[in-house]
Amino acid sequence: MKMIRSVLMLCCALFVSPVFAGLPPAPIDQSTVTQINAVLAPVEQQFLGEMQKARGDNRATADVMGRYMYWAFTEAGYSYDETLYQYLTDNTVDNFVKASFAKDMGFGLVLAQVASQVPGATEAYLKSGALTQRSVDIIVKSTKPNTDGKELELAPVSGWQYPADKSLRESRIRMSLSPFKGEGQWANYVIFRTYSPDDYYVLGERSQFDTQTLSILDKLTASGQSVTVEGDYRAYPGQGGSFKICLLDRSKPVRLTLPQPLSNYR
Repeated sequence: MKMIRSVLMLCCALFVSPVFAGLPPAPIDQSTVTQINAVLAPVEQQFLGEMQKARGDNRATADVMGRYMYWAFTEAGYSYDETLYQYLTDNTVDNFVKASFAKDMGFGLVLAQVASQVPGATEAYLKSGALTQRSVDIIVKSTKPNTDGKELELAPVSGWQYPADKSLRESRIRMSLSPFKGEGQWANYVIFRTYSPDDYYVLGERSQFDTQTLSILDKLTASGQSVTVEGDYRAYPGQGGSFKICLLDRSKPVRLTLPQPLSNYR
């Protein structure tokens, strides 16, 4: 009976306007992850099925994600919007705990879509009630580049094309990424990554960069400092499907905003 009641409540919640207001943020810890997973368990296959149907359509993906997360957090007695806002603004929570929580809650997709201003995504999150304009503004503000002599513009590479492999999605990114030193088959590539989820953004082969640019990128990698990356990309499934390889479209300009002025890396 409890499962049936949950499904009926879900059906009502997914097709009406948001009416729950004033709910508190959820604690940013494992107890919330466990609670939300328990709420979603009866409808997990339905959720995954809708996400699969929406695959490749950014607006539809945001709509499904927003509706289900809004419902799950509300069912648990929390506000998804307030929780995400607290995640972004509360500096008292340990960074490792926050990163783990964000990964488990799927915050990475929401943050990437809103920060990159993917067409239709923000509107879908707002319409579902998952986010308010306040949270949208803080997401965009927290990822907006500081252009105080810190931008590195990468010119298009002549003749560059995406591989013929079937991609998971095509989109645009404008968010902070961490440098990653590739190994094995990726040793000769310049790569950045996210930790929530574990996605790898490939900027290109080292041979595609001039000596000065490569020196700057190597110093960035050595420093471990995050960089704001802005450009178009296609995502491909990684080995085992546990992560994604995202190739930046080098037929178009790519912009990097560094944490320090360019002169500090020369």
